[in-house]
Amino acid sequence: MSSSHLFRGGRVFTGTGYAEAFLVEGDWFVAVGSDAEIGRLRPDGCEVHDLQGDVVLPGLIDAHLHLAEMAVQESGVALAGASSVTEIIEAAQAWSTAHPTGPIIGRGWNIRDGREDDWPTRNDLDRIDARRPAILYHASGHAAVANSAAMQEIGIGRGSRDPAGGRIGRDRDGDPNGRLWESALGPATKLAHEAALADPSALIRQFHRLSSFGITAVGAMNSDPVELSALTVASAASPLPVRVACYLNLDWFGRLSDSAVAGLVAPTERLRVAGVKAFIDGAFGTRTAWLTEPYSDDRSTSGMPVHSRDLLLPALARAQRIGLTPAVHALGDRAVVEALQILEQARPWPDRPLGRIEHAGLVPPEHYRTIARSGAQLVVQPIFVASDYWLAQRLGPERARWAYPFGSLKRAGCRLAGSSDAPFDLLDPWMGMWVAVRRCDPVGRSANPASAEAVSPEAAMRMYTAEGARAIGPPAQGTITAGGPADFVRLAAPSLERGLEVGAPAVRETWVGGVRVYSASRASS
Repeated sequence: MSSSHLFRGGRVFTGTGYAEAFLVEGDWFVAVGSDAEIGRLRPDGCEVHDLQGDVVLPGLIDAHLHLAEMAVQESGVALAGASSVTEIIEAAQAWSTAHPTGPIIGRGWNIRDGREDDWPTRNDLDRIDARRPAILYHASGHAAVANSAAMQEIGIGRGSRDPAGGRIGRDRDGDPNGRLWESALGPATKLAHEAALADPSALIRQFHRLSSFGITAVGAMNSDPVELSALTVASAASPLPVRVACYLNLDWFGRLSDSAVAGLVAPTERLRVAGVKAFIDGAFGTRTAWLTEPYSDDRSTSGMPVHSRDLLLPALARAQRIGLTPAVHALGDRAVVEALQILEQARPWPDRPLGRIEHAGLVPPEHYRTIARSGAQLVVQPIFVASDYWLAQRLGPERARWAYPFGSLKRAGCRLAGSSDAPFDLLDPWMGMWVAVRRCDPVGRSANPASAEAVSPEAAMRMYTAEGARAIGPPAQGTITAGGPADFVRLAAPSLERGLEVGAPAVRETWVGGVRVYSASRASS
């Protein structure tokens, strides 16, 4: 097979403008321009691809998702439609019957209109199979319920205290009732990952799924030893079809020496450790996102901090000193301010990039200039605008006006990279771009429908290409430029706008490093 490829006869969105053709040699773009210009550069033995009017885009980048959790979701109990205790238990019982051995792991339930008192308890889960550990995660990933066998395995009992930045639910007698929040989930998550990633091929299936959407690079957040081991095994077998930049779980990072961190993986163009993931707060769905004022639908709480400033400052400063990028989860407005302050204080050198703020869900206007001046990279999830359509009830309509304010942030000069937070929300980057442009889901629901917060199709695309590359770092580039890695997507569409209308089904081919890793025609045959 030739390592030289000439693509001509199409409409090539380079990231900054348009061209007609480009030449790939080996892993790299070597020329981009008109059909005539690139045709003259054709080397002997070069394979010519007639684009037939199709549009070609830089490879898409999902700067924030969770690979191990995607494998957990694929292999475990599907609970996305479960909104009552009865539905949750029935779904888990059906799965347990079909899978009679191993832990019972599920995710996606959401009793949105109920209080925490309406959530299932370990007694409910014990009815599924009291002999096997069972852990069922809330849709947000920031809470879960475990049965008695799981509680025993992860070491939570009557004498257990709430961990820093977490909470263990209790019944009237003070016994743990199986409900877990935030940092209390740590041991349960290890158990879930071990079950899902016992076979590293579970990750390969996720990579093929990513390629089918045109995704060529990802930021894998909160990586733990189980996930990184599976990635290393998969990478040793053959080159990964997606570039993976890992952001280490903060607690694990804190237990490793600098030399141990450096030795976790041998960095390649397809797999590397890029940063460290930390948490300031939780989620709107569990009312653990940290707000300046209490929640409108529960005035007793304004959320909760997860990792303390005393923990974060030395850990993130150390990460910066050894070349790792801090990525700080901050959803509520109080959390965003705290994240900025901590990142500023943890920066060891004034000329060092500040780092990443993940989500930035509620950002009132008084903070825009501060964020822009700081140079912080905001890694946002446009799909949240659609999936959090209930947010005005939780925050109040006046405050919800400043939820996910992408248009305002961009006009202020802030840097926004796009992502999905999969599997905690829809993986599809095309739907993410669609929502960024239209500010609602296909049936009109929205957390904040203000048209001023919409972005153009080109700006939406840059969030998932060039800005995504800026967020996760090289070798991802997010543009079609001579000298850059040959990561690109061919769409069965004549324009970017038409591609956004059609969405994921428009993806015809995905190429990474000059190699085709996905073909719609082969996938359907």
